Amino acid sequence: QHLGPATGAAAYCALLYALQVVPVAAAFLPILCAGAIFGVPLGTFLVVLTSTASALTAALLVRHCCRARLVYRLLSTSADLAALDTALAAASWPAAAIITLLIRLSTFVPFTWSNYAFGF
Repeated sequence: QHLGPATGAAAYCALLYALQVVPVAAAFLPILCAGAIFGVPLGTFLVVLTSTASALTAALLVRHCCRARLVYRLLSTSADLAALDTALAAASWPAAAIITLLIRLSTFVPFTWSNYAFGF
């Protein structure tokens, strides 16, 4: 908070963004603390904005840079990812959006890992 509202919010967003793009990092604690640091309305806005941007970045990174190398290895070792890839490839846009929403609401798949799964 000593950085000021604009600089503090930007620094917090950068931290949260980095934690959510890197698949081994957990951004759970900073997400919970956002409301305490910035207040509930601004904290919620920052978390939603940063989570959406990091999810898009992770999915695009995998889709355009790593798909050829990772898809064969991951899909051959994980039946769940293979089923997800098949379901999303065969689904229409509304059905794919519903599948994505249901997986996002599930606590079984961590948020950061699902960002990369949707890039496949």
